[in-house]
Amino acid sequence: MQFLIISLIFVFTSFAQAQESVELYESAIKYYEQRESAMLVDQAIWQLNLAYKKNSNPLLAYKIKILSARFNLWKALNSKSKGMERKFYQQAILDSDKAKEIGLIDLDTELAEAFYYHAAASFGWAMSNGINELSARRKEILSDLDSALNLLTINKKEGSTLDHAGPVRLFGLVYDRLPEAFGGSRSRALSYILVAFEQHPEYLANGYSLAKVLLKGNRQERKKACQITQELLRYEANDNYQKIQHENKIYYMQLTALNTQSCALGGLWLSV
Repeated sequence: MQFLIISLIFVFTSFAQAQESVELYESAIKYYEQRESAMLVDQAIWQLNLAYKKNSNPLLAYKIKILSARFNLWKALNSKSKGMERKFYQQAILDSDKAKEIGLIDLDTELAEAFYYHAAASFGWAMSNGINELSARRKEILSDLDSALNLLTINKKEGSTLDHAGPVRLFGLVYDRLPEAFGGSRSRALSYILVAFEQHPEYLANGYSLAKVLLKGNRQERKKACQITQELLRYEANDNYQKIQHENKIYYMQLTALNTQSCALGGLWLSV
């Protein structure tokens, strides 16, 4: 009888903790969706950490670590300090690395999210530390991206759909930033980023990345960069833009500055 009571208490406690983990995870998502300030994202990360400690479900553990990686990437992109930027990128690397492990060991499968966010965090960290670091990490990053493109997500979607064609865009960024001696290629960069832009023009990171690469080209390409930035700065009222306005805010100011630069170099002065 005593053993039965203890067993029931254990089952009830485990169920309660599992339910609390789910609630914390869902609450973290709501905080992130309202991210008008870094404080809300900090609260979301705190809740995710607590959810992970209380959780025993490997599927939820995977989702928690992926979400935590995404949140820390957002923090890095919005950081005003190089030191803090590197700290958030490093945490995103650790989170996505753990997600890889959970997928392979606990879920018995490799999943696209873990490889994409690991590549994104590694790329950000490398760029924060200089081009030599990117050259040293290029094989790992490109391998992660190749896996992300060839694997499915936890929801059985193609990996290329993540983060508004994120793996495709990031392939282009890596080839654009790498020196030629280490595999850099402007033509390959353009081909990848153009695909990402055509698939998701509403996501400003795609257009911004494309314009940056075009800006390094001839006068005709610089004119094209000017036209793209002009069009994107008019895109704010578009419904698809509004659905991801928090992500777009990161790039809007950068796009405005790039518009001035590209239109000056392209010989075009158009009003937005």
